[in-house]
Amino acid sequence: MLFYRTLVHALVILLCVNVLAVIAAAAHAEGITLVLSLLAAAHYLLLAGTAAAALNRQRALVLVLVVLAVMLTWPLAPERIVHVLLPIAAGVLLGSGLQQLFTDANRVRRTHGRRAQSVRFPPPVRDPAHDEQNDDPRLLQ
Repeated sequence: MLFYRTLVHALVILLCVNVLAVIAAAAHAEGITLVLSLLAAAHYLLLAGTAAAALNRQRALVLVLVVLAVMLTWPLAPERIVHVLLPIAAGVLLGSGLQQLFTDANRVRRTHGRRAQSVRFPPPVRDPAHDEQNDDPRLLQ
Protein backbone atom coordinates (compact mmCIF):
# COMPACT_ATOMS: atom_id res chain seq x y z
CA MET A 1 0.00 0.00 0.00
CA LEU A 2 2.80 2.41 0.88
CA PHE A 3 4.60 1.62 -2.37
CA TYR A 4 1.50 2.44 -4.42
CA ARG A 5 0.97 5.68 -2.52
CA THR A 6 4.61 6.63 -3.16
CA LEU A 7 4.22 5.77 -6.84
CA VAL A 8 1.09 7.90 -7.15
CA HIS A 9 2.79 10.80 -5.38
CA ALA A 10 5.76 10.46 -7.76
CA LEU A 11 3.47 10.56 -10.79
CA VAL A 12 1.60 13.61 -9.49
CA ILE A 13 4.87 15.44 -8.75
CA LEU A 14 6.21 14.48 -12.20
CA LEU A 15 3.04 15.84 -13.82
CA CYS A 16 3.28 19.09 -11.84
CA VAL A 17 6.94 19.62 -12.77
CA ASN A 18 6.20 19.00 -16.46
CA VAL A 19 3.24 21.39 -16.38
CA LEU A 20 5.42 23.99 -14.64
CA ALA A 21 8.07 23.57 -17.35
CA VAL A 22 5.49 24.10 -20.11
CA ILE A 23 3.98 27.15 -18.40
CA ALA A 24 7.44 28.64 -17.73
CA ALA A 25 8.41 28.18 -21.40
CA ALA A 26 5.14 29.72 -22.62
CA ALA A 27 5.35 32.66 -20.20
CA HIS A 28 9.05 33.27 -20.92
CA ALA A 29 9.84 33.08 -17.20
CA GLU A 30 13.63 33.03 -17.36
CA GLY A 31 14.22 32.24 -13.67
CA ILE A 32 11.97 29.20 -13.55
CA THR A 33 13.29 28.01 -16.91
CA LEU A 34 16.87 28.29 -15.61
CA VAL A 35 16.07 26.25 -12.48
CA LEU A 36 14.24 23.60 -14.48
CA SER A 37 17.06 23.43 -17.02
CA LEU A 38 19.45 22.58 -14.16
CA LEU A 39 17.22 19.62 -13.37
CA ALA A 40 16.92 18.60 -17.05
CA ALA A 41 13.83 16.86 -18.38
CA ALA A 42 15.28 13.36 -18.04
CA HIS A 43 16.00 13.95 -14.36
CA TYR A 44 12.43 14.98 -13.53
CA LEU A 45 11.77 11.33 -12.79
CA LEU A 46 14.57 11.30 -10.20
CA LEU A 47 13.17 14.48 -8.68
CA ALA A 48 9.64 13.07 -8.53
CA GLY A 49 10.72 9.70 -7.13
CA THR A 50 12.91 11.23 -4.46
CA ALA A 51 10.30 13.79 -3.47
CA ALA A 52 7.64 11.07 -3.17
CA ALA A 53 10.00 8.90 -1.10
CA ALA A 54 10.80 11.80 1.23
CA LEU A 55 7.11 12.67 1.46
CA ASN A 56 6.30 9.13 2.60
CA ARG A 57 9.37 8.87 4.89
CA GLN A 58 11.03 6.11 2.87
CA ARG A 59 14.73 6.69 3.47
CA ALA A 60 15.70 3.38 1.91
CA LEU A 61 14.14 4.36 -1.42
CA VAL A 62 16.03 7.66 -1.39
CA LEU A 63 19.30 5.78 -0.79
CA VAL A 64 18.50 3.32 -3.58
CA LEU A 65 17.84 6.21 -5.96
CA VAL A 66 21.14 7.87 -5.01
CA VAL A 67 23.10 4.65 -5.56
CA LEU A 68 21.29 3.95 -8.82
CA ALA A 69 21.95 7.47 -10.09
CA VAL A 70 25.64 7.27 -9.25
CA MET A 71 25.92 3.85 -10.90
CA LEU A 72 24.26 5.13 -14.07
CA THR A 73 26.76 7.99 -14.34
CA TRP A 74 29.75 5.86 -13.48
CA PRO A 75 32.54 7.65 -15.27
CA LEU A 76 32.23 10.26 -12.55
CA ALA A 77 32.69 13.60 -14.22
CA PRO A 78 31.97 16.49 -11.84
CA GLU A 79 29.41 18.09 -14.14
CA ARG A 80 27.51 14.84 -14.72
CA ILE A 81 27.38 13.90 -11.04
CA VAL A 82 26.10 17.38 -10.12
CA HIS A 83 23.36 17.18 -12.77
CA VAL A 84 22.32 13.79 -11.39
CA LEU A 85 22.53 14.53 -7.67
CA LEU A 86 20.93 17.99 -7.88
CA PRO A 87 17.43 16.62 -8.68
CA ILE A 88 17.79 14.12 -5.83
CA ALA A 89 18.70 16.85 -3.35
CA ALA A 90 15.88 19.07 -4.63
CA GLY A 91 13.48 16.13 -4.36
CA VAL A 92 14.45 15.48 -0.75
CA LEU A 93 13.89 19.15 0.11
CA LEU A 94 10.60 19.26 -1.78
CA GLY A 95 9.34 16.02 -0.23
CA SER A 96 10.31 17.06 3.30
CA GLY A 97 8.58 20.40 2.84
CA LEU A 98 5.43 18.77 1.49
CA GLN A 99 5.44 16.26 4.34
CA GLN A 100 5.59 19.08 6.91
CA LEU A 101 2.84 20.95 5.06
CA PHE A 102 0.57 17.89 4.95
CA THR A 103 1.22 17.12 8.63
CA ASP A 104 0.30 20.67 9.66
CA ALA A 105 -2.79 20.67 7.44
CA ASN A 106 -3.99 17.38 8.94
CA ARG A 107 -3.41 18.67 12.48
CA VAL A 108 -5.39 21.83 11.76
CA ARG A 109 -8.15 19.80 10.10
CA ARG A 110 -8.38 17.45 13.10
CA THR A 111 -8.32 20.13 15.79
CA HIS A 112 -9.93 23.02 13.86
CA GLY A 113 -6.95 25.18 14.82
CA ARG A 114 -7.27 24.57 18.56
CA ARG A 115 -4.45 23.15 20.60
CA ALA A 116 -4.70 19.46 21.31
CA GLN A 117 -6.41 18.72 24.61
CA SER A 118 -5.66 15.78 26.83
CA VAL A 119 -8.29 13.07 27.07
CA ARG A 120 -7.56 12.48 30.75
CA PHE A 121 -8.56 14.80 33.54
CA PRO A 122 -5.67 16.67 35.15
CA PRO A 123 -4.45 15.00 38.35
CA PRO A 124 -5.68 16.59 41.58
CA VAL A 125 -3.25 18.93 43.30
CA ARG A 126 -2.31 17.64 46.74
CA ASP A 127 -0.94 19.63 49.63
CA PRO A 128 2.60 18.73 50.63
CA ALA A 129 2.93 16.29 53.50
CA HIS A 130 3.19 17.83 56.97
CA ASP A 131 6.71 17.47 58.37
CA GLU A 132 6.80 17.15 62.18
CA GLN A 133 10.53 17.93 62.48
CA ASN A 134 10.28 21.42 61.05
CA ASP A 135 7.22 22.33 63.13
CA ASP A 136 9.12 24.38 65.70
CA PRO A 137 7.20 27.63 66.43
CA ARG A 138 10.50 29.44 67.07
CA LEU A 139 11.30 29.17 63.37
CA LEU A 140 8.33 31.37 62.49
CA GLN A 141 9.44 34.29 64.74
